[in-house]
This record gives sequence, C-alpha cells and structure tokens, in this order.
Amino acid sequence: MGLLVLNAGSSNLKASVFNCADGKLLQSKPVWTKKIEWRESDLKDCEEQICSLLNDLPQNVEMVGHRIVHGGDKYFSSTLITNEVIADLKELIELAPLHEPISIIGIECAKRILGDVKQVAVFDTAFHSSMPESSKIYALPFEWYQKYKIHRFGFHGISHRYATLKAASILQKSVEQMNLVVCHLGNGASLCAVRNGKSVFTTMGYTPLDGIMMGTRCGSMDPGIILHLLKNKSLSVEQIETALNKKSGLMGVCGNSNMQEVEQLVSKGDEKAILALEIYRQKLCSAIFALLAYFEQLPDLVFTGGIGENSSSLRQGVCEKLDLIGYALDSDLNIKNQMDSILSSKQTSAKILVIQSKEDLAIAEECVGIFSASS
Repeated sequence: MGLLVLNAGSSNLKASVFNCADGKLLQSKPVWTKKIEWRESDLKDCEEQICSLLNDLPQNVEMVGHRIVHGGDKYFSSTLITNEVIADLKELIELAPLHEPISIIGIECAKRILGDVKQVAVFDTAFHSSMPESSKIYALPFEWYQKYKIHRFGFHGISHRYATLKAASILQKSVEQMNLVVCHLGNGASLCAVRNGKSVFTTMGYTPLDGIMMGTRCGSMDPGIILHLLKNKSLSVEQIETALNKKSGLMGVCGNSNMQEVEQLVSKGDEKAILALEIYRQKLCSAIFALLAYFEQLPDLVFTGGIGENSSSLRQGVCEKLDLIGYALDSDLNIKNQMDSILSSKQTSAKILVIQSKEDLAIAEECVGIFSASS
C-alpha cells in the first residue's frame, strides 16, 4: 500500500510517499518526496498547492498521515481522523495559527480528492505529555490552569522523540538511559530536556511563540510589552499577533528569516545580520544552560532540524560558549557535517551529536501502527 505523509510547517509543506505491506514499512526511505514553499501564508494559495500535489501523486495511497502541531488537552497519542477530530483541531487554530489551519486544509483536501482513505493525526504535543506539573504550570493564577487549561504544551515532539530514539541507537544505549538536551533548530525552534527517555521540559509553551528566537517568531519576551502596545500605542490584537508570529525573530532584527542567508550576510559584514545571529546564539546558549537544571549530570547534546543539521558554524559558536561546563566539540568532525554522528571530542564524557530530523519517517511509523490496530 502507499502511505502519504503531509508535514505542514510554518514555512513549507513536505510530502512523502512510503511503500507498506502487512502493517510494516517496506523501507525507511520514502519512494517519492516533494517540498512546497509557502508564499506569505496565503491559505487559499496553500489549498491550491496541496490539491495540485494530491492530484499528481505517483501512486495510489491508502492512508495519509498528518503532522498536527497542537493536540490540546485531548490528544496525547496518534489517532484516526474523524469529523470530531477535525472540529477539535479547528478549536485549536488560535493556539497554533501558523500550522493548524494548513494541516486542516491538508486533511480536507485529502478527504475531497483521495476519497475514503484512512487519515491519521500525529501530534507534536504528544511527546511532551510526560512533563511533570512543575514543568507545565505557569506562575499565573492557578484557576487559569483549572478553568482555561492554560499550561505548557510543548511542540516539535515528533522531532524530539525521533532524535531521542536515534541518539539511543548511535550511542548503543536503551531509550530509558537517554539524558539529552535536544535542540530542534529550524524556522521554528525549540529545546527539550529528555530525562530517562522522556520529555521533562521544553522551551515552547502554551503556543509555539514561546522559547528561543526563531525565523519569524519572537520567542520568550516580557509580556508587559504587549500590554504597553495595547494600552498606549493603539495597536490591535491582530496587528500584534501578526508581528509576533510573522515579523519577529531573525526577520524582525535583520529582515531575513533564512539562517543560511543571514550567515551569508554576516560574512559580508551586514551589521543587522551580525546582531541577529549574536542574539540567536545567546538565546540558544541561555536555553541550553537553563535546561541543565533538569539533570543530575551533564546530559548529551543533540542538534537537529534544518539549522541544527546544516549550520556547522552555529554549532561551533554555541559549543565554544558551552566549553566551560564540559562540552567539547571536535572541529574537524563538525566541519565534515556527517549526519547521525558524534561531533564531540573523545576527551569529553558528554557527547555532542548531530541527527538528521526524519519527521516523515516517524509519522509513517505511527501510521502503520494505527493501520495495523484498526484493520
């Protein structure tokens, strides 16, 4: 059977087709892939591009797996998509405005074009459901948690979980032995403290706006700024929401959200790009230091996601600042940039790894499990 994976991100859609039989993947690599870059997050344009993709699939598919960023307080594991699930996802759009609407469009387009195929929702928030209350609950009125369900959810869980499993394989340890700080660095970015194989804290919170600086999102900031803008600068909620999600981060500081292009501008002496990169590194290093509080010993460090995998200079710059606490990067290994490998010096006990994020494979594996269970 053919299994289609649709991974809707904030800046693009990645589509992959896997071959499956008897409830198993025939190989770990997809037989077909396609990537669509979004243009200004125009939902009508997104819908047209997704429909075009579905009409041009290279083979028939019997199941579609979707990366769903936000599962709210209801979905803690992958599930078959029903009308009820779609309705629940629509209720969560406000909490993940860059992702949830496109995922819903993908589901509805697949339903319309592919007919009665099984569709599976694989949730980014699921991996973080293991966080203790001390990690989830904000220092806000407790009734907000009880009444409005306001708490840390965390995101990029599919990537964080895959990186944890892959790190265990590379280090030849059990998943339960994994103590990691996983840095998923892409257009969206988050860090996760993984203790004994489970998420115990992650930098993204109630929404994907929280945490470190990102491509177009601000990351953590003083909430008083929003109150000031609302009360004294006559900005609307919609204007502020758009600015925080789409006009901040690297984009806000230097006018470019693509890290590779920012690094090129840095090499040419662009002052705003230099400033943006320095802020990004500082935010990332600060977050790594903060997550060490969740461990009794220095955890291994994992870089993944488009930036984490491809920017050897960023890894070098970050690890230089972490050297004082025991992380030692092997510069030659770092420059070689071999995926799924150890980059740390042999003299250090804490390992530094680079792992290629394979969310499509992780989603496909979840789907065949659901398919087998429902057959």
